[in-house]
Amino acid sequence: MAISRNPKDPQAQQDYLFIQHETPRSHNVSLSTVAGQARRWTTNRKNQKQRLSAEQGASYARSLVGWQDPTKVAPKPADPPEFERRARLQLCRLQDVGGGLRNDPFNSLPIEQSQPVMGVTDYFIHTWAELKATNIDTLLGFNTYLEIYWPLALQDGLLMSALLGVAGAAQCLAQGQQPMQDPVVLLHGSKALHQLRERLAAGQINETVIFTMDWLINIAYMARDNMAFNIHWAAFRPAATRFIEGRNGTLTTVVQHRLRSWESLHDYRRRVDAFKPTSDAPLTNTDGTAPFMSLPVGFRDLASQGKLSLETAEILLLVSLAVSTSTPLQDGIRCRVMGLIMRRKMLDFEAHICLALLALSHQLEGSLGEVPEVLDQVAQAFINRHLRWESELERRCLIWCSLVLGNALFIPDSSSSPRDDLRIQRLRTKGHIILVEVQQELVVNREPTWVAIESQGLEDFVLNPNLLQQWRRVYEATMARQQTWSDQGLLAVGKPLAVDMGEGPGVCVEYLVLRDGRGSLPRIEVAD
Repeated sequence: MAISRNPKDPQAQQDYLFIQHETPRSHNVSLSTVAGQARRWTTNRKNQKQRLSAEQGASYARSLVGWQDPTKVAPKPADPPEFERRARLQLCRLQDVGGGLRNDPFNSLPIEQSQPVMGVTDYFIHTWAELKATNIDTLLGFNTYLEIYWPLALQDGLLMSALLGVAGAAQCLAQGQQPMQDPVVLLHGSKALHQLRERLAAGQINETVIFTMDWLINIAYMARDNMAFNIHWAAFRPAATRFIEGRNGTLTTVVQHRLRSWESLHDYRRRVDAFKPTSDAPLTNTDGTAPFMSLPVGFRDLASQGKLSLETAEILLLVSLAVSTSTPLQDGIRCRVMGLIMRRKMLDFEAHICLALLALSHQLEGSLGEVPEVLDQVAQAFINRHLRWESELERRCLIWCSLVLGNALFIPDSSSSPRDDLRIQRLRTKGHIILVEVQQELVVNREPTWVAIESQGLEDFVLNPNLLQQWRRVYEATMARQQTWSDQGLLAVGKPLAVDMGEGPGVCVEYLVLRDGRGSLPRIEVAD
C-alpha cells in the first residue's frame, strides 16, 4: 500500500489523500508459530508482573525497618498497572497505622513510627534488655524487660514513649552524646511526662503508670539532671509503695526491686548511714601519748593531731596486737566497735576506721552465719559515707581502710543455701566497688596498679606486713575485673558521661552503686 498526492490535480488544494492498494505478499507462517509467540509473550508479561510484585513486597518490608538501598531503587513504570496502584495505596495505609520490628514486621507500635524510633527499639531489645538483666530476672527465670516491660509498652503509648526515652538516652550515651540533645529523647520523654500527668490527675495508678515513673527517673539519672531525679523519685516512692501494699505476684516483685534499686542510689547521694546512729555519747580526745606508741607510725601521727578519739585508738591497739601476734581477739571487741559506730558525733573519717576494724575483727575470728548480714551493712555504711579527707595523712589512711574492708568482703564460697550464695555475691560486689573507689578517688592519676598503691605510703598504716600479699592479689583481680567489664560494654549501658560530679565520688562509682542496688553486676568468683 502506498500514499501519493498529485500536486497538479486541482483538487489537491483540498488536501485529499489518494491511497494506492497493492497486492499483499504471501507469508508462509503456520498457526503453531503464532501460538508459540503468543505463549512466550504471555509468559514474559506474567514474569514481569511477578517481578514488580516481588519488588513492591521487598520495598514494603524494607520500609518497615527504615532501610533503603539508593543504588537498587526499582524504576518507576511510566504507566503503572492497576495492581501496582493498589499495592502502593495499601503500603501507604499500612505505614500510616504504626510500625514494626526488624525481627517481627507485623508487631505494630502504639505510636507513630519513624526510622529513629526503629533504631531505638532495636537498641532496647538487643542491647539494653540483655546487658541490664538483674538478679530478679535470674530469680524469675525470664528477662523482665522483654517479658513484662515490652508487652505492656506495645499496648500503651504512655509506656512506649517512656521506653523510647530511656533507650534513646542510653543509645546517645553509648555514642558519646548528651541525651537531652537528641530529638527522640526530647519528643518521647516530654510525651510520656505529659500523658503521665493526665493519668495521675485522673487517679490512675497501675503498673503502666508505675513503670513509666521508673523510666522517667532513669532518664533524669542518665541526663545527670539531679533536680528532675529528685522530683520523679519523690513521686515514684509513695506511688510504688501504695501499689505494692496488699499485692502479690510477679509485677509486685519487679516493682519492689525497682523501688529498692533507686532507694540505694538516693541513699548514696544523700550519704544515708546504714546503721542510723542513735547515741549522743561524747568521744574523748587523745594526744597520742605513751599507750599508743606501739601503733604504726601513721596512726600515731593521727592520734597526735587529734584525729582519733581515745575510744577508737584503744580498739585499734587491741586489734593491732591480735593481728601482729596472730592471737584471738579479746571478747567484746566487736560490740565496742559497734557502740562507737552508733555515736552521732563521730566524724566520717573516724567512722571509716571503725568500719574497717569491725570487718577485720570478723575476718580474724572467721565466724560464719551472721557475717554476711553484718558485713553487708558495714559495707553499705562505708560506701554511703563517701571518701573525704582534710589532709594527706587522712587520704593515705583511707586507702588502708578501703583495702582492709574490701579484702574482708571477698569471703570464700559457702556450701550452704542459694540464699547465702546470693548474700556472698552482694558482699563481693560491694568489695569491688570499694576497691574501685580507691583507684578512682585516692590514687594519684587513677593508675590501676599495686605499685601506685604502695607509693602512697601504705606501710605507715599496715598492722601486719604479711597481709600485703593477699591485699595485692585481691586488688589486682579487682582492677582486672573492672577492665574486663568495661571492655565487654557492661559498664557503658545507661551510664552518664564520665565527668566528675563535683565534690565527692565521680560517675563511675555512683554507676556501680546503682548496678549493685539492682543486682545487675556480673557474678564474681574468688580464686582459692
